[in-house]
Amino acid sequence: LAIRADGRWRATCVGDSCLFHVRPREVIRAFPYHLPEQFTNSPALLSTNANDGWDAQVARGSWQTGDYFLLMTDALAHFFLSQRDLRAALCADTLDQPEFERLIEAARSDRLMRNDDVTFVKVSLGESGRGVA
Repeated sequence: LAIRADGRWRATCVGDSCLFHVRPREVIRAFPYHLPEQFTNSPALLSTNANDGWDAQVARGSWQTGDYFLLMTDALAHFFLSQRDLRAALCADTLDQPEFERLIEAARSDRLMRNDDVTFVKVSLGESGRGVA
């Protein structure tokens, strides 16, 4: 994800990671998947041996003050897309590490999310586009 101060952004899809461009209370863009059914067990991956025929997926857009980006691995992204009523918990400004861990443990124990690796990064854009949370 590259974010420019002039209000533009660009993202390249690699592996099983997903990006969500969010405006408060509205998902503006989901990339590369926007439906839970699109997740498979064979995402486009980079290999240390050969990458012949690999075409990167690229998304571009523009951001506004107050927008933020959520970057997450596939199990969490699938959960985010399929459990609309729980999206607010992941988007909350008050979400800290202990609360995040409780949310993930509960989602796994309720079988709402696969027991897979989970990575989550939230990038918040302030007036200058330099604020990162």
